[in-house]
Amino acid sequence: MNKIRVLQHYLKTRYRQSFTSRQELERHQRQQLDRFFKKLPSNLAYFTGLSQLERNQLSIDTLDTLPITDKLFMMKNFDKINTVGIAKKQAFDVALKAEESRDFSPMLNGVTIGLSSGTSGNRGLFLVSPEERERWAGIMLAKMLPKSIIRKQKVAFFLRANSNLYETVSSSTIQFTFYDLLDPVNENVNKLRALSPDIVIAPPSMLRIIADLKDRPPFKRVISVAEVLEKKDQAYLAQAFDQTIHQIYQCTEGFLAHTCKEGNLHLNEEFVYIEKEYIDEEKGIFSPIITDFSRMAQPIIRYRLNDLLVEKDELCRCGSACTVLDRIDGRSDDIFIFEGADSGEEVAMFPDFIRRTLILHGDERDQFRVIQEKDGTLAIYVTNVQDGDAIKRSFLALFSKMACVPVDLTIFPYIPPEAGVKLRRVQKR
Repeated sequence: MNKIRVLQHYLKTRYRQSFTSRQELERHQRQQLDRFFKKLPSNLAYFTGLSQLERNQLSIDTLDTLPITDKLFMMKNFDKINTVGIAKKQAFDVALKAEESRDFSPMLNGVTIGLSSGTSGNRGLFLVSPEERERWAGIMLAKMLPKSIIRKQKVAFFLRANSNLYETVSSSTIQFTFYDLLDPVNENVNKLRALSPDIVIAPPSMLRIIADLKDRPPFKRVISVAEVLEKKDQAYLAQAFDQTIHQIYQCTEGFLAHTCKEGNLHLNEEFVYIEKEYIDEEKGIFSPIITDFSRMAQPIIRYRLNDLLVEKDELCRCGSACTVLDRIDGRSDDIFIFEGADSGEEVAMFPDFIRRTLILHGDERDQFRVIQEKDGTLAIYVTNVQDGDAIKRSFLALFSKMACVPVDLTIFPYIPPEAGVKLRRVQKR
């Protein structure tokens, strides 16, 4: 890996590439997309059915002539989408071997291979070239380090799987230590105490465990990744750690958002072009359709995520023109469906409605999960089971307000997810 190029990307992102006007940002996106499409081979599966003229005229204005894609499309056409000549079977062999051995260092021809189970459980593969790893590392360090890259800093990173991509941030000044979430919690906690890192990066469910440690080391920055950071968890963690809880919204499809110095979550629109497919435009709820103009090894074009994002209709005091998010609300396939009391038609209930009903009870320490089973009934797992009757009354009031037929509710003691499994507080089966 070329550390000089990592430093160049770091300096460019931290000190030069900042867009304070939407017009300036959109001009940058247009230029980057033009360059991106000119570099791509014409025989990619994305361009099937396009004439040569249509292919040559691809731009931000004609992007909608290309199909909206998803994980199924990406995996079906894996060999015809990546530009580095890696076959799906080859990639799966390397990725699965890494999962079994927990050694994530092997690559294919210098290309990082990663296996994504995703929140939905559907397996996916991602490829990252050496140049893309260097760019990603420089950008990530610029966005997330509290101090300059030349200052010594220790980073503790908790996740289900490691990757060469993450290890790219290591340097003579940045000590990066991976903690495998499949390892026993006590073992990870003891290692964390011994390291005493400056920065801890972990899913919210792990951050809560760390927050409750009696003799935990002090951290200069706490960053949430991999799971939805619920408002209730965010408030609890902010109080416990006595600082703003930052977020990294990173998935197979790219580094999509980060928390700015003012504590707001911004889409990284200087690196990705995001079309907003509104689910409820009045409330600002949308699913993002991603085109990542910085990825060439495995181009991501018009990839629809199942995530529900909620935008803020306001500018941030940090000065960035990139879209500000109020929150990541969960997944579109976790919208609960009920029968309308009057019409008999389906009534959709967003995850936030479920959360708001539960936070009326207990305090920030209380944890919950709500699952809508296939038969429509709700299984509600809470730490404050003593409030079960009050919780049921609140849900009945919600059903009445939403004009839908009440369903059976069952209250259970809270059970955390198994090690290595993402926490989904609101889930539809």
